[in-house]
Amino acid sequence: MNIEELKKNLAAKDQLIGRERYKITAVLLPLFLHNGQCHLLFNVRSKNIPQPGEVCFPGGKFDSKIDADTRETALRETIEELGIGKEKIRFLGKLGYYTAPMGILVEAYVAALMISSLAELKYNQEEVEEVFALPVSELKKQIPEQYYVSIHVDPWRQNKNGSREMLLPYKKLGIPKRYNKPWGNIKHRIFVYQNDPVIWGITAELVYDFLKII
Repeated sequence: MNIEELKKNLAAKDQLIGRERYKITAVLLPLFLHNGQCHLLFNVRSKNIPQPGEVCFPGGKFDSKIDADTRETALRETIEELGIGKEKIRFLGKLGYYTAPMGILVEAYVAALMISSLAELKYNQEEVEEVFALPVSELKKQIPEQYYVSIHVDPWRQNKNGSREMLLPYKKLGIPKRYNKPWGNIKHRIFVYQNDPVIWGITAELVYDFLKII
């Protein structure tokens, strides 16, 4: 083992361990100026896609066949969903990444849209029910409500036919017997911004983190 080569590789490694286990997605937090105020744009998901009617940011799943990185994913999806030209999107930087308990990794970016009104957008109605925007100054005044869900780990799962499939065979592996039963029971925070429509979950987490840095 070459120690110097190891040091070099470690210095270049700045990513989530076990990243390949996650469904990797990317979103864009779009800002634009309207009547002299900075606004943050949101999508409402169409009835044709999963989680219909929920508020989100433009974005989608990373596709290694199309995208060089998640920045390109965020850009591509924003163009597709909002019907905006690439030349009207100015990247400002990366907000960070969020790991969801259901195995999703969300990499979030921030960009300025070179528009003055939502009327300039020709959003894709197959994916987007509507778009709306809120002044950043108003969002900063809001304190999100906090709720929780319980997260626990099951070493087995129930199949469609009703039989139990052991995912972690503790006897075979020599793992302590206590891991034959569910464990964890950890409280997972859920933010809720009471707007109309309501902003909650991952989208609310991203809003909260964005507002902290400004």
